Amino acid sequence: MQYADIYAALADKDVFKRVVAAGWFPFIEVMGKEFKDLHDACAAGFPLDEAEANIADKFTSERLDRMFDRWMSKPHMKEKEIILRSGLNAYKHGDWVACLKVVLTEIEGIIADAYLRETGQRTRKIETLLDFTVDVAAKMAGGRDTLFFPVEFADYLKNYTYADSERQNVGRNAVGHGRAKAEHYTQTRALQALLTLDQFAFYS
Repeated sequence: MQYADIYAALADKDVFKRVVAAGWFPFIEVMGKEFKDLHDACAAGFPLDEAEANIADKFTSERLDRMFDRWMSKPHMKEKEIILRSGLNAYKHGDWVACLKVVLTEIEGIIADAYLRETGQRTRKIETLLDFTVDVAAKMAGGRDTLFFPVEFADYLKNYTYADSERQNVGRNAVGHGRAKAEHYTQTRALQALLTLDQFAFYS
């Protein structure tokens, strides 16, 4: 099976927890060798600096633009074109602070907008929005046990992107509440935020 390595990576709970703790996930955009190299480094207990740098090097301006075009094909993301373009341009110019400030604070709004479109209701409860994300992704992919990994992605959001700011130094809460330190705003973290946002383009 082409993606047997991905399923094996998720099956090894201890290693996968370390992957998530480092801010990574088998994002659809990096599914394959990019994620496998990262997972293997984590499984071996190696520092992730080299694997992360190798992934970042592959995100050329052209690849980032293709991601952006995918976002703009989604109505609830198209409405935020100016804001999201600002975040992407910040990444291209090496402004990790601006990129993270924009992207992490917009992700929740994008989910909430999609939730409103689907249900006709508003909610600020992140738990409700994450459950909604799982349901939408599962519906689109034809089930919860697919390469979209909607259930696992919701866990990733809970344990990393939306983790308590005291436990996560560059998650949405730390950044949104001004608790992240300058050294936490790195290229790796900025790329992870872009990939998290990109995942929603596949889910909706």
